[in-house]
Amino acid sequence: MLKCYFKIAWRNIIKHKVYSFINILGLAIGICGFLVIFLIVHYDLSFDNFHPDKERIYRIVGDLKTASGEDIDLNRAPYSLQLSLQHEVPGIDKIAAFNPINAKIVVHNTEGQIRNFDSGTEDGNWWTSVIVANQDYFSIFKYDWLAGDEETALDQPYEVVITAKKAHQYFGGMPYNKMLGKEIIYNDSIRVRVSGIVKDWNQNTDLPFTDFISFSTLYLPGDLKIPGLWTFIKLSKGISFSSINTQLDRFTKKYFNKDPLLKKIMYLQPLADMHFNSHFYEDGFRKAHLPTIYSLMAIASFILLIAVINFINLSTAQSVSRAKEMGVRKILGGNKGHLIFQFLTETFIQTFIATLIATLSVKPILIVFQDYIPPGIRFNPINPFTVFFLFSLILITTLLSGIYPAKVLSSYSPVLSLKGIGLTKPNERMSLRKGLIVFQFTLSLIFIIAVIVIRSQLQFIRNKDLGYNTDAIITIKTPWQDSLSKVNVLSEKMKQLPSIQKLALEAFPPIGPAGDLLDIQYKGKKEVSLMVGMDEGNENFIPVYQMKLLAGRNLLPGDSLNELVLNESLSKRLGFTHPADAIGQFVFSSHKMIPIVGVVADYHTKTLH
Repeated sequence: MLKCYFKIAWRNIIKHKVYSFINILGLAIGICGFLVIFLIVHYDLSFDNFHPDKERIYRIVGDLKTASGEDIDLNRAPYSLQLSLQHEVPGIDKIAAFNPINAKIVVHNTEGQIRNFDSGTEDGNWWTSVIVANQDYFSIFKYDWLAGDEETALDQPYEVVITAKKAHQYFGGMPYNKMLGKEIIYNDSIRVRVSGIVKDWNQNTDLPFTDFISFSTLYLPGDLKIPGLWTFIKLSKGISFSSINTQLDRFTKKYFNKDPLLKKIMYLQPLADMHFNSHFYEDGFRKAHLPTIYSLMAIASFILLIAVINFINLSTAQSVSRAKEMGVRKILGGNKGHLIFQFLTETFIQTFIATLIATLSVKPILIVFQDYIPPGIRFNPINPFTVFFLFSLILITTLLSGIYPAKVLSSYSPVLSLKGIGLTKPNERMSLRKGLIVFQFTLSLIFIIAVIVIRSQLQFIRNKDLGYNTDAIITIKTPWQDSLSKVNVLSEKMKQLPSIQKLALEAFPPIGPAGDLLDIQYKGKKEVSLMVGMDEGNENFIPVYQMKLLAGRNLLPGDSLNELVLNESLSKRLGFTHPADAIGQFVFSSHKMIPIVGVVADYHTKTLH
């Protein structure tokens, strides 16, 4: 019986080729769009949600308020704060601090050969995969241990724990237990021995670290001069993070707000918030925008809904041509249930074909639009979760697309159907279909308007004058540990290349966050104290980016902070009515008076949002 249903359904699909092609193609496009957006949404929402007790894990972050009212977000906490919290605040189960370091890695393999490695992460999201961490890091973030003691692996100086993938890169295919005690050299001078090997996480994470050097290798525990560190805490069961936030507020007021120019506020950031909070630009990994994720979820649902409605409308539009078929079936003994199942079978076959086409189209779509899609998204159609998802999608789409047309077609009167009359009361029968058509066109118009708005926004972003030139400029990052003399040698060699017209040295390019912060004071008609962002570069920085000099001159060659060029906004904040008024004035910073030699026009450094 079931075989008969499928045979008849297939014959009907073949008989109405044009109708079937339009229906299947429209549904395939809708399902493909839904799948691509689903992959993007699922990818971003999956970050770091695999950790045990993830709802109890928080990062300590801060907000630095300057006297001028500027806010500076901090992703690091003072080490002294960690020591105070450990001893004075109940409700904290574990607290761990770590510091990422950029490193050149040297390993002597089993054949005695020297092998060099880079510390960058494979996914390119982080600038380094090496951190200096204490033992409690593994108490908060769980790993499967393949070798070594989880309780003591980082207790002693000059020890390192590495992941299995790194272990194979460093030492080949020897057994894990024989890798223990092997030496790894970081930055030519940090010689450590492997004390543990852990299994790599196979889930999406913003903490893709692979080398964990013991904290005491570089820092003396209890040393209050240790710079700010990434600090994570795991709360005890039943403790609310709001109560810990209250304690943090009390601590910062007591210990860290002695500087009248600064006011520091420390608070807890949930682990689930890290991937979506763009305020902490120093995190070093890609951030997603949560409202955009929710918008994409809505768009995906509407795309699929439009495809389903289109399927329903086309099916009911074809109902008149199948009226006689329904009449014959009913006269020959077919009941309403059989007819509904027959049409659902046809819908299932068409939906299955559409889903198959959509599935085959996903990878090409991801390749074509890879510049607009987050890196790391992969589509595996044979993954059990994907198979279950596709099967559920076929089932739900079949029911949504097939129930109404099946009920309409199976409800025809046999006598009237054989006379060629499909529907006795067209106005009543087609009211739902009219409503679906109106709804479909409304959604389509909304999408068209949205596309027009987005296109206008993109044109604005592309054509906006940022205040500096970006054409034909390439930035080359040199390792952080390289000395300035090495960088100067590199730049002199590059200047000899005929394809390079100009070359500048810089800490960071002008687009993006400021490379450094500078505390300045100016005593004019009134005293002004400000914490300002500083772009560091040599005398070619302004000419290369073709910034507009409003007054004064460019920087002279030098290797230290001896002169300042301000932007127009800062000159106004210091009280100068015209840019030329600032030339020749002095600001106090870094324990010395620094002359202002130039003023450039303001330029955009952050998103045009």
